Amino acid sequence: MEITRHSSPFFTQWNQQIPVDLAHIKQAIVDQDFVKLGEVSENNALKMHATMLTASPSILYWQEETIKGMQRVWNARQKSIPIYFTLDAGPNLKLLFTHDKEEIIKENFPEIMVINPLDSPNLRSNKDDFQLGNRYIT
Repeated sequence: MEITRHSSPFFTQWNQQIPVDLAHIKQAIVDQDFVKLGEVSENNALKMHATMLTASPSILYWQEETIKGMQRVWNARQKSIPIYFTLDAGPNLKLLFTHDKEEIIKENFPEIMVINPLDSPNLRSNKDDFQLGNRYIT
């Protein structure tokens, strides 16, 4: 991200937006508003990649499969399937959906591997965590 930080005209704006987005995500968790959580997460990931695309030299991690996956998620939402994606500085999408939609997600995305982050044996809580069901998240 150093190249991006120093050369992208969008980096400062994205960096300043991170605490705002994080506050919206935490509130969405408290409110159990999955749509808001998904919208903010997906949008922030796209903004991060926009900063890399506008860096000099440009950085593009996406592959053809990345873009096709994004389009599949957007098409699923057009069919009222509540699914969103996020991605780090790489080509792999992480799909966000609620447990009760897992069956329909698997029908529409049969190649995915489902990992429930709240089932991690390494999950620890601290005083700053938010409760989500019977689990806590930071």
